[in-house]
Amino acid sequence: MPVRKERNRVLRELAAEKNLAFRAAMAGKRLSVVTLHEPGAALSGNYLKVELAAPRQPNLLLDVEIGGVSGDGVREAASHGALPLL
Repeated sequence: MPVRKERNRVLRELAAEKNLAFRAAMAGKRLSVVTLHEPGAALSGNYLKVELAAPRQPNLLLDVEIGGVSGDGVREAASHGALPLL
């Protein structure tokens, strides 16, 4: 049993490291996302949870630039000097 628990722990840590590296590699890239009902959230085509820079209506297809890693996903890059749509 102890060997199995240790192997599971090592595999979980490796999976977490790989996941973080994958999400970090998305920084600076543009991803197609669909906005969710949860305000300020979207899901990318490769199933990454995207934290949006500004809330948007649910069920929109958007291309967003990824600015970095968030707690369990990635976050949209802040728009610099962009004016809100009226």
